[in-house]
Amino acid sequence: MQVDSGLLSSLYTDRLQKLRQRAEECGISKSGSVEVLRAKLICEEVLPDLDLSWEGIQAMSHKETGEILKVFGIKSSGSHKERRQRLWLHLNYDSRRLTIERLAEMGRDDLHELCKRLELDLTGNRTVLMGRAAGVLTSQVNGLSLIHISEPTRRYAIGGGGGGVEKK
Repeated sequence: MQVDSGLLSSLYTDRLQKLRQRAEECGISKSGSVEVLRAKLICEEVLPDLDLSWEGIQAMSHKETGEILKVFGIKSSGSHKERRQRLWLHLNYDSRRLTIERLAEMGRDDLHELCKRLELDLTGNRTVLMGRAAGVLTSQVNGLSLIHISEPTRRYAIGGGGGGVEKK
């Protein structure tokens, strides 16, 4: 997988106003936190050829999912299922807003859909579904936080042994 390291670097160093301006130029919504906006821009500008829909994430290999998580700057270790959960959550929810308290406000249908996307058991009442989703959120909370790396040490040769993400 090839990424434009200069573009990726600028997305990580630009301020919110600059990211909003870039989003407007790309024709994507400029609402949301800096992390949400950055994720949208990475999808649009850095990884435009990748299918990052639910179906696309499900079709990715374990290794590929890890490489993509690294491009987004989030934790890339864990099982294949944990990686898919983390990537889907990062692309679809603001990690600061999707809290256990927020789960309590969701209706059963919304919780059912969230559990479906997190590949959890779909049986049970609203409270059971909320407990399952809360378990995933609790386990993923540290993984969804951006891994802060100072720019001079940022490496784009992700993956080690011959594969991975290479600088352009």
